[in-house]
Amino acid sequence: MKTQHTPGPWNKDEQGDANGNFTIRPDDGSTNGDTHAEVIATVYTEEDARLIAAAPELLEACAAFDKALTREELEYALQLTKIAIQKAFGRPSQANQV
Repeated sequence: MKTQHTPGPWNKDEQGDANGNFTIRPDDGSTNGDTHAEVIATVYTEEDARLIAAAPELLEACAAFDKALTREELEYALQLTKIAIQKAFGRPSQANQV
């Protein structure tokens, strides 16, 4: 799917900054420890950070459901959805990685 947003996956900081803010960045290895690398968002709560970081996976899962025509495609879309929801809630995924 072609998008106009920064491609995922995205990740949040493991810990907030000195003010308790969390930064979401692309998970493409481009930061190389550079704290000024591309920033998707900075938010005030870890819960918001997890939800924003899961946005690309949530969009991919919704798009998979939108175009699913076969049972296998529906099962794949469901698996993507479960993985994205677990990421948004900050829990390890119970689904097999795709």
